[in-house]
Amino acid sequence: MKIYDIKRWDPIIVKNNTQPYPMIMVNVDSDLEQFIRTNHNSAIVVVSNSNSIYDGREIPANIYEDGRVIIYAEWYEYPNCLGTVSFLGQEIVKERGVDPNNLPLDTLPAVKDILDPLWEHYENDQIKCINNLSARQINLALLVLFIMFIVCIK
Repeated sequence: MKIYDIKRWDPIIVKNNTQPYPMIMVNVDSDLEQFIRTNHNSAIVVVSNSNSIYDGREIPANIYEDGRVIIYAEWYEYPNCLGTVSFLGQEIVKERGVDPNNLPLDTLPAVKDILDPLWEHYENDQIKCINNLSARQINLALLVLFIMFIVCIK
């Protein structure tokens, strides 16, 4: 299973839905192009090293030749780190009982189901990224900048 660096994360709205889903971007090489064609744009993704609720989970996704990967789970927030992703093929998708041509948008795992067991991890401020800033430290820095901005305006 080849591992690809994630280049960016974005929330997107698909079809006639109002719920945003995570979309990641990866650089497509010849191996991934062949994988996409063989698996008809369907895959199960395994995200790693993003320090997010998506890490280590097998989640259905659509992958496109321009490097867009739409992950069919609820959008929670931008991860602390970009992370990496690997893809499981169509045979794995079918084993999971998912029609690879019609991913079940209304049977997706809710963020709450994923987040509840992990909330203590977030609360304990143990999420670290490359620059060793925790989510709490980043939020504090943003709050200080916002307060300084308000004071400067007045």
